Amino acid sequence: VYLATDSHKVIEEIQSTWPPDLIAQIQWQDQVVRSNDTTPVFTLSSHHVTNTQVLVDILAMSHCQFLLHGLSAVSEAAHYLNVELHRNKSVNLETPQPPNVGQFHEWVREGRTERS
Repeated sequence: VYLATDSHKVIEEIQSTWPPDLIAQIQWQDQVVRSNDTTPVFTLSSHHVTNTQVLVDILAMSHCQFLLHGLSAVSEAAHYLNVELHRNKSVNLETPQPPNVGQFHEWVREGRTERS
């Protein structure tokens, strides 16, 4: 599992509440600029550093077999690099009616991203 986030709070929540065996299965970039609030990360560091870190996330996400994402230019870029993600191998959680947990499990098993 690859986690791409610009929120330090997401990393803290995972590390403090998720089971250690699950955390061991998650990878993310260390030593990157992340925000502690709603401040955009590109205002916290040089554009070169931020752009480089984002490009690494895009490339890593493009190698995923399944992508769970929100509305983001980063997740959109990963789709452009991996055409397989267009073939029912991603779920956008910001759709008007995102799947419930049971539906999500079913979709992943079947490789679907749309309701039938």
